[in-house]
Amino acid sequence: MRLRKVTREWQDDASHQGRPRASDLFDVVDIFLATGARIGEVLAIRWKDIDLQAKLPTITISGTVIVEGGRTAYRQEHPKTKAGFRTMKLPQFAAETLKRRCAAERPNPEDMLFPSSTGTLRSPHNFRRQWRDARAGSDYE
Repeated sequence: MRLRKVTREWQDDASHQGRPRASDLFDVVDIFLATGARIGEVLAIRWKDIDLQAKLPTITISGTVIVEGGRTAYRQEHPKTKAGFRTMKLPQFAAETLKRRCAAERPNPEDMLFPSSTGTLRSPHNFRRQWRDARAGSDYE
């Protein structure tokens, strides 16, 4: 997939100067592609929402990350809509991404799949900025 290639190249660009780049943007994009979930939903996934032991690994979308009035982000215990709560089978590329992350997992207090660099809940605003930067100059801009 070309989008995965663009993301990987941006993330791994050693000549980059400026703001630090997210080291896991490629993994987040894999889960976007695998689930079709919203940004806040992907950032709200916890390890307990994932079943890598199933014959066909699954992921459950059970919440979303919310930021209201410039306050700190928090995890809302349900997706945007009732229909948003769903469990889905993962394609092989996404299951492999999650297995790799699980093997290298650094525990974080909130059990988040994609925590911030400090181990807290990741802000959708910061993620959107990184995602825009990664696509800049590509066909996906």
